[in-house]
Amino acid sequence: QRLRFIAGLTNWDRENMSAIIQYYVDQVHNPEAAIAFLETRAQIDPKASEMVYSLAALHASLAHRDEALKYLQQAIATGGTNASISANLDPRFQDLHDDPRFQALVNPATNAAPVNAPPANLKAPVKVKKK
Repeated sequence: QRLRFIAGLTNWDRENMSAIIQYYVDQVHNPEAAIAFLETRAQIDPKASEMVYSLAALHASLAHRDEALKYLQQAIATGGTNASISANLDPRFQDLHDDPRFQALVNPATNAAPVNAPPANLKAPVKVKKK
């Protein structure tokens, strides 16, 4: 709760915020406190794609699938393809690779049907030869 309060008051730069997150994850072994801090900051600055990506990765590393995907989607929406490429390579997202929602986020082109494609349940039209 204290970190949520501090996150709401502070206007720290990225380096200082990273240091506090690192401290709570590595030294205190309390990733939930780091998540509380990042979630509050994400509400204050929802377009900070790197911070939101870090939040998604932290959730993923704790097996919080839905939260990880939610914040990854937000990071991709604001940060573009860098977030999706990173997530595909980032080992913290490894357990999400089999999730179709993750695949849709990191590989949207391969999951979308071509615009002019007929529905899958229709047969291809028969070509009629003209005389």
